[in-house]
Amino acid sequence: MNAHTLCHCADGATPCKGEIRHRARSRRGSVYVLVLAAAAMLTVIGIAAATLTRTQIRTDGLDRDVQRASGFALSATHAGIAWINTTPDWRTRLRDAVANGVTPDSGAFKLTDEPGGALCKWWIDDGFGGAPAADPATQVRVIGLGRSGRAQRVLTVMVEPDSDAAIAALRSAAHSGTDLTVKDAQALDGPLSSNGKLTVTGTVDANVEAGSFDRSGTLKGTAIVPTIAKPLPPSKGLGVPFNTLLPLSVPISFSSLPSGKVKDLLLAPAVNPFGSAQVDGIYSIDVPGNATLEICDSRISGTLLVTLRSGAKLHVKNAVLWAPAREDLPALVVLGNDGKVEIENSSIKTLSESTVNFNPASTPYAGLSDNDKSDSYPSQISGLIHVAGGTPVKANPDVIIFGCVLADGPIEIDGSFLRADPALASSPMRGYPGAVSRVRVVQGSWRQPPFSEVASAEPN
Repeated sequence: MNAHTLCHCADGATPCKGEIRHRARSRRGSVYVLVLAAAAMLTVIGIAAATLTRTQIRTDGLDRDVQRASGFALSATHAGIAWINTTPDWRTRLRDAVANGVTPDSGAFKLTDEPGGALCKWWIDDGFGGAPAADPATQVRVIGLGRSGRAQRVLTVMVEPDSDAAIAALRSAAHSGTDLTVKDAQALDGPLSSNGKLTVTGTVDANVEAGSFDRSGTLKGTAIVPTIAKPLPPSKGLGVPFNTLLPLSVPISFSSLPSGKVKDLLLAPAVNPFGSAQVDGIYSIDVPGNATLEICDSRISGTLLVTLRSGAKLHVKNAVLWAPAREDLPALVVLGNDGKVEIENSSIKTLSESTVNFNPASTPYAGLSDNDKSDSYPSQISGLIHVAGGTPVKANPDVIIFGCVLADGPIEIDGSFLRADPALASSPMRGYPGAVSRVRVVQGSWRQPPFSEVASAEPN
């Protein structure tokens, strides 16, 4: 019989043993094929599932990094805005840095608890990748960069000067946080103002602003009652101008002053008769309780910080020519709770050289310098005079002040001539809050540009 011919029993219907074995082998072969096919299919499914899982993990991780990077960019941008609003001289610092070839101020901080050590970074430009303009009225751009893992995001926002009433006091020729008394005085280019009562006696040629008035004299200007009081720079806690400037100063010991007098001398950024010089002309004197510091017959081209202990006094008298060495610094800042500040350097007198040359090559006057001791100068004060802490201030007849007399306590002006300096309010002054130092977000200016747009300007 042929091997492929089925074998049957004699009745022709019942398979023989050989056929049974053949059929069994055929069924086992089919089962093996099905098992192998199923195993192959499971393997393919497993590989596909594993690949999909890894892809999903990577996608989920990248999504998380992108979300984190976006949040970090927002945090960085707000950090940049906060730096501006807590750094009153930020425009000056940025301008000086660029002028000196130094990388402008920027900030960066790492979030070490985040996967990959996420990074936040901010910097500031003019909105087109250049240095911010010196004009305090211009807008600037804050750029925030966030990095997390393999993701990075950039946010930018334009900011502009905010209206802040704290600077309004610097628009006045004189401003008192309490009461102001004026007799036979004149003020130009800015009002005489007070948060309390303003008393006019004699003849006063000035515009005045105050919470209330006592006009027993003659007022030749307008009188206005503001809707809100003018806030003053803080004298305690954070943001005190005196405390901001003090670490920059070179101390002058009160005991080193003959009879407590700054007399017949030049004090300037390059000249300090009592010790080392300070590059911006910032010097400080601590006056003991009940003692008197007298400044007379001298030229000061700088900033003087005076601490008046209990009962101590400051007296500016005779002929004094005084102006800050830098436009963004005050002339005089006094911190004290009682005692007195009296200004009576008379414009009738002149400051004459005799033993001291007041305009050497290191400290020209009106652009001129020489080596002789035969020149004369006007007796006047320019810049901000700020008396913090409540100490009373008095300006006597024939005093000339170009700038602002600003005091927490009472001010008395008797026969003085004052002329406000608009630059004190329009230009940033180191250590002082105000409209030119604080900024607000320009509505609708938030953007999320590609990193390539700002990559070249990213600070290291």
